Amino acid sequence: GISVRDGTPVAAITPDLDHVRVTLATGEVLRTRAVIGADGVAGITRRQLGFPRAELRAQVVELDTEATAHDAPRDTIVFDFATRDLRGYAWDFPTLVAGTPLVCRGAYVIHNLGADSPKARITSYLAARGLDVTRYRLKQYAERGLQPDTGISRPRILLVGEAAGIDIATGEGIAQAIEYGMLAGPYLARALERDDLGFFDWRDHVDAHHLGKQLAIRHACYRLFYGERRPTVERVLPRVPGFIKVGLQDFAGKPLSKLSMLRGAGQFLAALARLPLEKPQS
Repeated sequence: GISVRDGTPVAAITPDLDHVRVTLATGEVLRTRAVIGADGVAGITRRQLGFPRAELRAQVVELDTEATAHDAPRDTIVFDFATRDLRGYAWDFPTLVAGTPLVCRGAYVIHNLGADSPKARITSYLAARGLDVTRYRLKQYAERGLQPDTGISRPRILLVGEAAGIDIATGEGIAQAIEYGMLAGPYLARALERDDLGFFDWRDHVDAHHLGKQLAIRHACYRLFYGERRPTVERVLPRVPGFIKVGLQDFAGKPLSKLSMLRGAGQFLAALARLPLEKPQS
């Protein structure tokens, strides 16, 4: 009973009291009880319906290359934070393209922390590995972080995934998109059953679940790690293996107990408090 329209651009979205009009690029007009905006960082849903332009925007540039002698073994994912003035990171991930083993390389740059060029960063990153950026096809993407207390719904309109906002600290969006879908499906089904499509509590619903809590923690940490206090944080992290382990488990999607999160955070704060009493090693 579901009609699927693939490759069908939307020209306009117009909410009304008892429905939403969706005008397609072909001129066809659809009437719907609700619209789920899962159309990405630059999607028409957010742009046309008065949602605020997010402060937390980032840019990604990536490409696939052959392996080099500088690369880690193929069972290793590399996050490279060596360039301290980069408000973000570079990466090397093993990948398969049409059955050929290659390496996906890229740079993630958070724009609201300072002006930077992802393309310039990936050019220098490749050059250090003996690779010429002009030999490869670059893929560029914009990303948006979920901001605290920012609305992600309107009556009869829900934003999910990148349209709502993802993890600004790492730029990860696939896992978050899946979690948004897992939350939005049952939420929408209940709302349709009750014919209560105001969606006023959608943000609270997201915030109360693992997705919202995870994104809130990542938002609280991104300025600390990528900002002016980064050298201090880098001195602390090697002293708190429990904190690092918790972060890696969370990134890998493993369930965490509140006790393990509190213990890891306590280790980090304790190490941070002791640091000013110690003289930096030369």
